[in-house]
Amino acid sequence: MVSVYDGNKMVSDIDYNINGESKHYHVQLDNKDIKDILGTQPVMKSLEQRLIEDFNMPRSFNKSYSKKRNNRNKNKTQRKKKRIQRKNK
Repeated sequence: MVSVYDGNKMVSDIDYNINGESKHYHVQLDNKDIKDILGTQPVMKSLEQRLIEDFNMPRSFNKSYSKKRNNRNKNKTQRKKKRIQRKNK
């Protein structure tokens, strides 16, 4: 990323690569644009809450997913402990 600001406008050239596909963006912002971006009020919500709202994900799905993930991690830990116990015998 290369950005140049001359006091009146900022010009940025951004190159990035996602899954092997290169992209290039050329962005030009004036002082009003920069002021608008920096003046945006923060949202006082957790990231989890924002994702649920932004993607219209029902809460029940979110809780069940978290429960499944926690159970999966718990099972992994139990299996690992058993392997270590067998190894130490």
